[in-house]
Amino acid sequence: MLTQPADLRLRRARLYQLARRTSLGLSLLFLIAVPLWHLHSISSHSTPPPLLGAPWTVEVFGLEFLDPLATAGLLVAGTFNAHLLGTSMLAMLLVVVLGRFFCGWICPYVLILAVSNAARALLMKIGLRPADRPLRRRMNRVVLGLVLIATAISGTQVAPLVYPPAIIGREIFRALFFGGLGIGAFVIGLAFLFDTFISRAGFCRYLCPGGAMFSLLGALSPVRIERTREACTECTLCDVVCNLNQAPMTDRLDAGCERCGKCVSVCPTDALKITFGRPSQLVQIGKRRLPVLPDGNDVHEASNRRQFLSLATFGAVAWGSAKSHAAPDRLLPPGAAPSKEFAERCIRCFRCAEVCPPKAIRFDSLFNLRGTDTPFIEAQSRACILCMKCTEVCPTGALAKTPANLEIIAAQVCMGTPVLDQKRCITWNRTGVCRLCYYACPYPDRAVKLVGPFQVPVFDPNQCVGCGLCEEACPMRAHAIRIIPLSKGRT
Repeated sequence: MLTQPADLRLRRARLYQLARRTSLGLSLLFLIAVPLWHLHSISSHSTPPPLLGAPWTVEVFGLEFLDPLATAGLLVAGTFNAHLLGTSMLAMLLVVVLGRFFCGWICPYVLILAVSNAARALLMKIGLRPADRPLRRRMNRVVLGLVLIATAISGTQVAPLVYPPAIIGREIFRALFFGGLGIGAFVIGLAFLFDTFISRAGFCRYLCPGGAMFSLLGALSPVRIERTREACTECTLCDVVCNLNQAPMTDRLDAGCERCGKCVSVCPTDALKITFGRPSQLVQIGKRRLPVLPDGNDVHEASNRRQFLSLATFGAVAWGSAKSHAAPDRLLPPGAAPSKEFAERCIRCFRCAEVCPPKAIRFDSLFNLRGTDTPFIEAQSRACILCMKCTEVCPTGALAKTPANLEIIAAQVCMGTPVLDQKRCITWNRTGVCRLCYYACPYPDRAVKLVGPFQVPVFDPNQCVGCGLCEEACPMRAHAIRIIPLSKGRT
């Protein structure tokens, strides 16, 4: 029977687990409820909620939180500034103090990982033992380095294409707003299969660039797991429940610990507890001593080398495939920076689409380094109404803040150039009378004029902002107007 102090500590451990699960539940609720709230406010023309984004970048009552991995990507792309430093400072401070807590307390991939662990347990019950292949403990840092190098070389943000929290946020938003999924769902599916059949929680342990970033920032966190050796029976339960290959039973813990507290909760003798200590006393980075081959290498050295070479080869093939395709020619949202700067700054956070009243902004689902999950407008289906709300919520300056004033918009925004096919135009080919493009244009008699006895439309590209309202208004049987995106973006 537990003594009173031990019973109290056990209750605290269970309360800690309850708090963690509550945090994960609130995180998932945020991901689902906020887009639905925005969707309702758009359909009902009501006041939008004071919450935005998640979990890659979040705005709560005007307070911005930017993921440290996004901060690193913007830094290597050369677009980082003092404002972005301010929005990311609080998140980085939390990680420095609490360690890699984001992975265990907020990351939405934890739910998918729980399903993966349940699937592995089910396979074992029916007699099938899934593999649990180890990679190098610091492989995730190699992946982080490759992602940042790829960002610097390609001039586009690569992290949001492989980082589960960013992907899951976009896919949930896409499903709720547009009723479908994109290429990100395929990436998450691959991570799930890897965790289930190849390496238990392997993506989080070895391949997640965000996990590597949090481990580096949280290396000096005062939050740690402490073991009372006299009370430990070496039952291994704490090691078994750990998803991140930590070994609390033998005090082999490093900055990869996500402070989930599961090891503390399952300890039958109350030998483990969560404590605070001085940074110098925090976490002992331990390595298992593996058998050594005659050539002096570890038993798994050759296997690790093959795994690393396989990862590098796969990355090179994927990189070559992505580079072999030019960025898709899409109409970017208003206020978009010139194409090179836009690619460097856009972190594919979906916030611009979340506040778009006509739901004109969508995310490209093509497999392309610059195109995948990049916001775009398909004017023929839904044109931009120049409300400029998307420019107000962009956290990185990919969309320059622009007031909803038509004169200012005319001076600062240039999304594309109108092209009129006179053979298709009903008025020009004399098959009818149509002035829909003229009536739809926010700049009538400037961007488009009706001239001649038949009042045919004539466009002035120098006065047109490229919103696409004329293209949307053009009768479907005509398709006479197209807005050609400007590669140079904003002028």
